[in-house]
Amino acid sequence: MGDDEEELVPGARVLDLGRRGPDGPGGSAEPVETMTFAGPQGRFFAADGLLFSSSESGFEIWNPATGARLGTLAGFRPTHHDPTRGELIELSAIGLRRWRTAGAAA
Repeated sequence: MGDDEEELVPGARVLDLGRRGPDGPGGSAEPVETMTFAGPQGRFFAADGLLFSSSESGFEIWNPATGARLGTLAGFRPTHHDPTRGELIELSAIGLRRWRTAGAAA
């Protein structure tokens, strides 16, 4: 987040893909931005109404409606999302680890 004149910080922009703003110069309307907040970085995964981020610092769970960080899980860095099974998956040299996204806010 930021622009050329400011220091860039990690963050997320939440877009409502079901709503469109006014037509731009190219004639196509852009999705409406509903929230912007600092914090999440690395790979993003969305499931069950939550935002999950995976970076060198670890795994974090975010509420995209409020921008609040709900929790962290040290040492888990998922690289894939299986929406059918509702799991985030980490493949590493020591094997495969899975974490279920369902019920993450509980």
